[in-house]
Amino acid sequence: AICGVVTAPIVKNLKICNGATANLADAYTSALPAGATGIKWWTDAAGTIPVANPLSVGPGTYYATYDGFTVQCPTPMTVSYYLPTDPGYNTCACFNDPILSGTGPATKVGITLLKRAGASPSQADNWPMVRKSGHIALESNTQGFVVTRMTTAQLNAIKTANNAVEGMMSYDTDAKCLKIFDGTDWKCFNNPSCP
Repeated sequence: AICGVVTAPIVKNLKICNGATANLADAYTSALPAGATGIKWWTDAAGTIPVANPLSVGPGTYYATYDGFTVQCPTPMTVSYYLPTDPGYNTCACFNDPILSGTGPATKVGITLLKRAGASPSQADNWPMVRKSGHIALESNTQGFVVTRMTTAQLNAIKTANNAVEGMMSYDTDAKCLKIFDGTDWKCFNNPSCP
């Protein structure tokens, strides 16, 4: 009966990109009822342990109550990570359009399967020189580029022998991801973002 007297806040569950944090204020967007001065967030259903920083929380279950009400029932909500199979997973990625113009140096080396390379009059697009600031350009519409493939143990052996350098990359056949050495360790390149 007490829960019916004080309406519990209506909150929505949130999903965040792997490694990111959520703002719990995004979980409640309705107007506050009369008598309420705000929303309080708790880490327990009893409403006794407050969330330290509601503006930046990781995955978990949080409970909302109206600030200013003495007796009420906390409303639970969850914050979770997007998984690659989730419909909203692409919201984690950055898809800025590529920069196609500029005055960078011409790319001097290219491999193409489209038979259009060269600076002769018959090659009006001047490929690969038209691709600016690259060391090498690869082009195909029927085949993909395959990087070095190694097991996790083989990659770790390179690191242990101090032969790994920052920016080195290889496909990890065990972890099933492209890994890049960040100067300290091998990291899966699976969290797209814009610089």
